[in-house]
Amino acid sequence: TPLRSPIPLPSTAAAVMSREELKERAGRELDLFFALCGVNPQLVRFLLECYPRARPEVKQAALSKVRPLMQRLRSFPAGLGQALQQGNLESAELVLRFIEETAKLGDGKEREEE
Repeated sequence: TPLRSPIPLPSTAAAVMSREELKERAGRELDLFFALCGVNPQLVRFLLECYPRARPEVKQAALSKVRPLMQRLRSFPAGLGQALQQGNLESAELVLRFIEETAKLGDGKEREEE
C-alpha cells in the first residue's frame, strides 16, 4: 500500500477551505505526524519529500512543529540526520529549521519564536 503524504496536499476539498480552516486541519494532521516522528525519526524523510508540494499555510504549520519535536527528542538522532541528508533544495527551509532548533538545544537556548 503506498504511503499517504504526511502533509495535506492541494485537492478539491482543500481548495474550498478557508486559509484558517486549512491551517487548523494541517496543524491537527501534523501534530499526529510529528508525534510519530518523535518515535521514529526516519519518518522525517517523508516530510522532506512532501514539503515542496505543500501549500504555504501547511508549510508554515510544519515549520512551527519542528521546535516541539526537537525538544521532545532532546538530541539530533542519527536517523534524523540521514533523513535530512536526503532532503532536496526545495526542502531547504525545513532542513534549516531542524538544524537551527538542534543548535539551540545544544547551546541550551530556549528562546521564544518570533
